Amino acid sequence: MKEKDFQGSFNHWLARHWHNGSAAFELKIVKHPDKSLPFSAIADHQYKGLELATKRIVWKIPDTDLRQKPFDCFILQEAGAYVVVLWHIPRKQNLVTILDIKELNLYRAVSSKKSLNQKDAETLASYIIEL
Repeated sequence: MKEKDFQGSFNHWLARHWHNGSAAFELKIVKHPDKSLPFSAIADHQYKGLELATKRIVWKIPDTDLRQKPFDCFILQEAGAYVVVLWHIPRKQNLVTILDIKELNLYRAVSSKKSLNQKDAETLASYIIEL
């Protein structure tokens, strides 16, 4: 599965099931059941952006997108912020863990690990879904 496929499926799930207010999401895919998500797979600017969403962030939507923009900019204030990990096993149901950025940052701070495995992600997750 490619990230664009995951993005489409997750957006569809959000439209049907998310009733928890505004939120920011960073999507990641782990493509093998024995693999883990390296913390370095989430870039520093992504951690910072998610942290800002829990406080206050103003963002301009670029004019370069070929699609028609719904508006020019938006503000997120005290919004939820999540890293969404798809634990992909080909030809099987895909498990998705939705991790609150504050919980993930706390885990990173107290853990000696350099990555997150599926079992720990399921323990930390605010939400677990199947796509």
